[in-house]
Amino acid sequence: MRPRTRRPRVRGAGLVEVAVALLMLSLATVGLVGLQTAARQAALEASQRTEAVALATDMLAQLRANSRSLASYSGDVPVLGQPPECDVACDPGEMLAWNRYRWGLALYGPGSGLATPAACLDFGAELARVVVSWEAAYALGDTGEGLDCGRGGTDPQRRRAVALETHIRGG
Repeated sequence: MRPRTRRPRVRGAGLVEVAVALLMLSLATVGLVGLQTAARQAALEASQRTEAVALATDMLAQLRANSRSLASYSGDVPVLGQPPECDVACDPGEMLAWNRYRWGLALYGPGSGLATPAACLDFGAELARVVVSWEAAYALGDTGEGLDCGRGGTDPQRRRAVALETHIRGG
């Protein structure tokens, strides 16, 4: 019989095991960084869309409140001008000027979160349509197909638009 020899016990990890573990860790880190980037882009897109929908909703509410001047609102919302002189009781014309000023401030003012924004109002018989468009941070394709508002001022692949319609009776 042969005498039994003891083999030394191996402790710790070898160089190959450590390299494989580091490779797996680095691949997981790269995946997490990509996921974080996609999440930030989605959050920015959601924030911009929320701001655009809130503005369009406010515009429709103001159109309902001043329905006597409905036809006067049609067209693009202008870039900022001077605020109208109307403190307490505004006639429909002053209300029109005040609303267009407020919307311009929301779109083009320092607090706007929309890049290259545009807003357009259009009216049918009793149907009011508000379109708010902007340029997103990354290309996705033109999501405002069929909507001409803001088409000339933005990259078509980065253009986003929301459109809200409602029935409003003119006064």
